[in-house]
Amino acid sequence: MEAQYFKKTLTKKDIPGATFPSEDFLESCGADVDFTYIQSMVTEAKEKEFSKEHIDVALASKLHEMLIASKINISFFTDMRFWQWVCLGPMNEYVHWRFSIDLEKTPSQYVRFLGTGGIGGFSRNAVSRIFIPAYYLLPEIDGKELLESLFDKAQKELSIFQSEACLNPTILVAMVKATRNRNQAETQKIISNLNDLKASKCFDFMSQEEILELLA
Repeated sequence: MEAQYFKKTLTKKDIPGATFPSEDFLESCGADVDFTYIQSMVTEAKEKEFSKEHIDVALASKLHEMLIASKINISFFTDMRFWQWVCLGPMNEYVHWRFSIDLEKTPSQYVRFLGTGGIGGFSRNAVSRIFIPAYYLLPEIDGKELLESLFDKAQKELSIFQSEACLNPTILVAMVKATRNRNQAETQKIISNLNDLKASKCFDFMSQEEILELLA
């Protein structure tokens, strides 16, 4: 399948009922991406009633492998227009199933297709929210375990991404390592410590090891 992105960042007005907009909105990413296997994973998970939360790690790992192999320009990984196409197109079934989408009852669920403005929006888009952590965590020696740790509890993932500091990849990896095997209360305390330290520490210039030492 030819990977595509929208010419502009879409809003709810462009996709009433999460319908796919006109082809005139689309541009090519210059690469082919085969979503067939991921789509089959979602279909199987639905049929066998797998845990919605637990499939996120498997999908994130496969999506990461697939997109890296496609040689698509990595600039699209941080382009919401690409992730909007993914959610409205090839991974539409996943979005509807994973978040029990009912736009008439819950219009706020449009965010799962569209994301929101700014970098924080990537944690709200249904697919970029699983891919971006995989992109930064899986290259680590214990990457698979770190990814599993991040998604082992929905509240943990949400808590980590509510901290804007964690949008820095180095801080994100350090935070996931610091909160591995920690319960929700311990995770919240570590995140609170990080937020308190932002006023006196420039995390953007610190190494992962230095950040971990501060959070220990």
